[in-house]
Amino acid sequence: NILLELDKSKDILENVKNMQMQAYSEVIYKSKFINYTTSHHQ
Repeated sequence: NILLELDKSKDILENVKNMQMQAYSEVIYKSKFINYTTSHHQ
């Protein structure tokens, strides 16, 4: 039972990590895109 709970929490942690990575890469992508567009409009 305890092992099962640990397994569940591990899955949740993995999901949270994946979500954070996606959000992080999205932010980087957006900032790169903004930098690109602003630098090319001058």
